[in-house]
Amino acid sequence: MSHIESSKTLSFVCRWIKETEGSNLIVAQADDPNYMRSMERALRMGDPVALTKVTEELDPSLRPILLRETFTRLGHEIITLGETEIEYNQNFRYDFQC
Repeated sequence: MSHIESSKTLSFVCRWIKETEGSNLIVAQADDPNYMRSMERALRMGDPVALTKVTEELDPSLRPILLRETFTRLGHEIITLGETEIEYNQNFRYDFQC
């Protein structure tokens, strides 16, 4: 697949995600120093996130999200981001580069 074909495919996929998720979709930019606040909110509320401007090297703070490193406390699923424990909503979804 050529670079142009892969760009068109990515563009189509991103459009489809945005149309499917509608107004619930949170678009966060990886180069925004405050993007983790958007991720935390989405994790709590179960909102979908599209993370844009992602480089080849991912922020290590995304690891718990990518690997879904959760644990249960008092019947609630919890994820730890940095030093913050957040109740994990099962409806949370993420996509990169859209």
